[in-house]
Amino acid sequence: MKVLKNTVKCSNCGSENSIYKLTCVECGSYLRERVVNIDLWKSLWTLLYEPTTAFKKIIFAEHKNFVSVLLLIVSIKVILVSAFVSNYFNTPLFSYTNLFVALSILLFISILLIFTLAYLVTEADKMLGLSTRFKDNLSLLTYSFIPIIISLIILTPIEYAIFGKYWFLHNPSPFFINSFTGYILVGIEVLMLLWTILLFATGVYFQSKNKIYSMIVSIITFAILFASIIFLSVNFPNII
Repeated sequence: MKVLKNTVKCSNCGSENSIYKLTCVECGSYLRERVVNIDLWKSLWTLLYEPTTAFKKIIFAEHKNFVSVLLLIVSIKVILVSAFVSNYFNTPLFSYTNLFVALSILLFISILLIFTLAYLVTEADKMLGLSTRFKDNLSLLTYSFIPIIISLIILTPIEYAIFGKYWFLHNPSPFFINSFTGYILVGIEVLMLLWTILLFATGVYFQSKNKIYSMIVSIITFAILFASIIFLSVNFPNII
């Protein structure tokens, strides 16, 4: 079922090619410039003001360097969010005796979850007739988390400086300690999440050229992510 279509036409023979192709599948002519590696700092900066250009370079790059590092950092933030949420289900993650084992399991699950989401996006594209690659979707998703990484680097230290361990343990709740500051910080975290959703939608749009599909995919992807965080928060005691 080919509902979506986004191809590049070869100027030499007129054949249609997937947007990530470097050379034409029919005549071998070059379709675009060659991008060997992702320039991390340039990509991060470009994502702030011209995300479409940044995602274009990320998709075209032959080596998706720094994805592993960013994925690890994102997974740490997922663990911290899970720890925050878990308190509302009376299963605080940071209360386990063997904390190292618990965190190691959570780290593995978080990375596996992001890989799974990228795979699901790739399969959804394929079902609708859109030719995309798993490694491209994984890279798009990972680099879309830049606002979340900014949150980890800037907001998390502020949260810990103000509330200490109680931001993650809720004993007492940080909203009892300083409700105004607590809600402001949560509000900023939500804005960072919305920014991340928009970034991923932009990346999906570059591949699909369909705004509705891009927003639906991005919203569903992060809905699954958040639902998984809640599921982990509730059921983690049974997992370990």
